[in-house]
Amino acid sequence: MNLICKLLFKFKRQSKSNLDYSKVLKYAKKKHKGQLRKDGKTPYIQHPIAAAEIIREFVNKYGREEDVELLPELIAAALLHDTIEDTYVCPKILEKRFGVLVAGLVQDVTTVNYDKNEKGKDRYLAEKMLAMSDYALILKLADRLANIRDSEQLTLEEKFKLRRGTENILKYVEDRRSSYFSELQIKLFETVWEDLNTYIPYKIFVGTKFEEAVFNNISYININPETWHEGFAYPHGAIWQENCQK
Repeated sequence: MNLICKLLFKFKRQSKSNLDYSKVLKYAKKKHKGQLRKDGKTPYIQHPIAAAEIIREFVNKYGREEDVELLPELIAAALLHDTIEDTYVCPKILEKRFGVLVAGLVQDVTTVNYDKNEKGKDRYLAEKMLAMSDYALILKLADRLANIRDSEQLTLEEKFKLRRGTENILKYVEDRRSSYFSELQIKLFETVWEDLNTYIPYKIFVGTKFEEAVFNNISYININPETWHEGFAYPHGAIWQENCQK
């Protein structure tokens, strides 16, 4: 049984929802067709599948009853989480096909390029993760964890950016939101930190041009806590309205 079949089998057994995972995955595969991971070989769809598997594992282990009840929607959102950002699917199309909750979660974790370019990627993500809903934060942490576990394919510079960016973003969010974390969120944060040290350890930067910045833990996120929320909203507007695909 291949990875996708195993995944669908595990998800279907747990689902109490009307969501059809085979249709969700088929749609995600169609939209990501031809897209590859950074190694230039791995089909991109393997990333959403990895994020969905992380969601399944952590919700089953650490989720509350209400979290488990929403597991089908969380898994579907994980499988679709890059479709708006990378394939220009309209949120309304996702809502029509898979429901308002799934579409809303995908919207909530979607990067708005003009905001990211204006603020810088890490500052933008720190603000966004601080503001997003509890379930979107879970989805975003699963996405980040999947990327860390798949970091072997990255160049040293890309690993450095992923390591330092993740450190600064997590610290920023934890400092301002951790008192409200559920056990599920706490476990995801802990695992992201642990896997960061496992997959992108400090030692790989020793003797390189990145050594000083990493070991001095230079934070380059400069966010005013009084204004972080200004101008932030669910992704919408001309970027997708002009490029909608069904």
